[in-house]
Amino acid sequence: MNADAIGVVGGLGPLATVYFLERVVALTDVDTDQEHVNLVVMQHASTPDRTAFVTGRSDESPLPTMLANALTLERLGVTAIVMPCNTAHYFHAELSRAVSIPFPSIVDVSVDRARTRRPSLTRLGLLATDGTVASGMYAEA
Repeated sequence: MNADAIGVVGGLGPLATVYFLERVVALTDVDTDQEHVNLVVMQHASTPDRTAFVTGRSDESPLPTMLANALTLERLGVTAIVMPCNTAHYFHAELSRAVSIPFPSIVDVSVDRARTRRPSLTRLGLLATDGTVASGMYAEA
C-alpha cells in the first residue's frame, strides 16, 4: 500500500462518499493525474443505518461495521482516516480511539473552520439528518 494514502470510511450514505471524493478531486490543485491524493475507500453501503440507531428506531449499531472498516484501512497502511458522514461521527470517539493514526472529526473541523471565518460566531445553522441533530454533536461543539 502507498504510505501516502488517506483512508475513507464511506458508504454512509454512498452519495455522501461519492460527493466527498468528487470535492477532493475538484479542489486538489494539480497538473497531472498522478499528483492527486491517493485514497483507499471502504464504500460499505450495507452498514446499519446511523440515524435509526441514534434516534432509537433501531437496536442494530453501525459501530462494529465502521470499526472493522477503520481497522482494515489502518492495516492497509493509510496515513490518516476520514469519514464524510456527519451522523456517523456520533461514533467518532470510539473509532478514533481504536486506531493509532489521525482520524479528524468532521464536527471539530467544521466548527473550527466556522470560528476561523467568523471569530465572533455564537450560533451556527445546520442542515442535517435527524440523527445528527438528535446526537447533539454540533450543539456540544
